Amino acid sequence: MHFEVKDTFDAANGTSLKGYVRATYEEVREAFGIAQRGHDGKTRANWVIDFGGTIATVYDWKRSEPLYQVRTWNIGGHDPIVVDLVREEIEIARYRLHDEAMACR
Repeated sequence: MHFEVKDTFDAANGTSLKGYVRATYEEVREAFGIAQRGHDGKTRANWVIDFGGTIATVYDWKRSEPLYQVRTWNIGGHDPIVVDLVREEIEIARYRLHDEAMACR
């Protein structure tokens, strides 16, 4: 599905936790690009993603381990469908990373 990663938090206003995704920081970054820095002291990495008008957020809520060790990411939005949308894009990113690793062998 086509999506656009937003460069501000404005589109995320009013979103709330809808679910979680198990992924590495590298996988989330491959899917959605470079994270925005947290602005509230409770997150360090944030993505605001617009799936054709359906807004999703991915973030590390109150985590203390280094970002490269985070394995569970929060997914927020207005609609629970964002959980499936985010998971699908991260799965695609996983395959891309796997293919790149295999090509380097």
